[in-house]
Amino acid sequence: MEYYTYWTVNDAPSNSTQPHSIFLWIFIISLITFLLVWKFKIEDDDKKFYLYASGLFALLAVPGYIYMKFVGGNPNEERLDKYLSDKKIKNITGQISNFRQAQSGRQTYEEFYVDSIKFNYLHNTLYEFANFGGDHSKVLHDGLNIRINYIEGYKGNEIQKFEIAK
Repeated sequence: MEYYTYWTVNDAPSNSTQPHSIFLWIFIISLITFLLVWKFKIEDDDKKFYLYASGLFALLAVPGYIYMKFVGGNPNEERLDKYLSDKKIKNITGQISNFRQAQSGRQTYEEFYVDSIKFNYLHNTLYEFANFGGDHSKVLHDGLNIRINYIEGYKGNEIQKFEIAK
């Protein structure tokens, strides 16, 4: 059976920052600082220091950006593949059973079983920042064929990769 990737830990917002974008932001901020100091600061020794410092940051950020964007590649994909092939990551294939949405206090969550293994996750933006979470009730249902890579955590099984049969 063929599967497509519905979600991976790399899709979490905590992993979506690209390394080259950091250098781009450093360049933009230092360039704006340079221009503001050049235009509005009164002539004195501090002005020279600020111009040299912001200019140095801008000049160093350009080769960093070029290297990370065009030479370095995207280490997140390789890191994810290496991570998912680790021995700590377990894999299960099967059908979803006992899928349900529930509420504990004011916190909504969803849970389901694949074979005898229970998975649950929260409808919480902070939880979704680094984990599989949110409302997936329109996609997930009983009888859906899935494959999950997960870690046995102390608070339950943490989904690392979620694949659905085509």
